[in-house]
Amino acid sequence: MQTPLQARSSLDRLQSLLPEVFTPKSRTGELFLRFQLGNNINAAISLERIVETLRIPAQRITPMPNMPACTLGLLENQGKVFWAVDLAKALGLNQGATRTREYEIIIVEALPLDNSTTAAANFANGETLLLGLVVAKIRSTLRLQSDEIEKTVPLKDLSVLEAYVQGSFHRDGDETLILSVEALSNAKGLYGD
Repeated sequence: MQTPLQARSSLDRLQSLLPEVFTPKSRTGELFLRFQLGNNINAAISLERIVETLRIPAQRITPMPNMPACTLGLLENQGKVFWAVDLAKALGLNQGATRTREYEIIIVEALPLDNSTTAAANFANGETLLLGLVVAKIRSTLRLQSDEIEKTVPLKDLSVLEAYVQGSFHRDGDETLILSVEALSNAKGLYGD
């Protein structure tokens, strides 16, 4: 049996060997979800506006007639119905998701449309508007410090993304564009305008 002095010295020894367990560092920075938007295009959005991510069979999306090519259809999840949109096509990239057996979807809280009084009234009454963003591949979550984010982004061949990009960062040898959920949810032509 250990004496109180022996137990205390064991605890002291453990604290000296594993200081991070006994005095954890506070984690700062903003959380982002990183995903692949298209061929060689990495993007991220703030986790603050993400409700959940899904990998679903293609047949769970109900196609709707007379909608833009980027709108795959309606999706029901947890009693809520919302649009599933091919994000790459919606942003004007010609490398959207091809019809596959499964889709990877990021469900975000969308802002009410500027021209929709019904959507604005629902939002004001506390109803959340959801939008399903279909992406090529969901990669990971990460935490970024404000000094890691570059505010000016030279878009070279991706000038169609200018209205949606709010910064970028470099991680693991790749450049990743940070997209604005507000701008994405109000993209022109997204809802058949």
